[in-house]
Amino acid sequence: MMLPILDGAGLARALRAEAAARGRAMPPIILMTASHTSHAERIGADALLRKPFELDELVGLLRRFLG
Repeated sequence: MMLPILDGAGLARALRAEAAARGRAMPPIILMTASHTSHAERIGADALLRKPFELDELVGLLRRFLG
């Protein structure tokens, strides 16, 4: 959520707008955060990883979304 130029919610909005403008499917959003989990619902994240997390958790989510 705390990125240097655009926060996580802004990035999610930009990704959705870009996908819609190009007529493409929305890519999945995986929120990685050490802060409050309600952010995931607010931005419409497809998955949430709470920091710190194990590499296996991230790999599992990537496999789930990338098939």
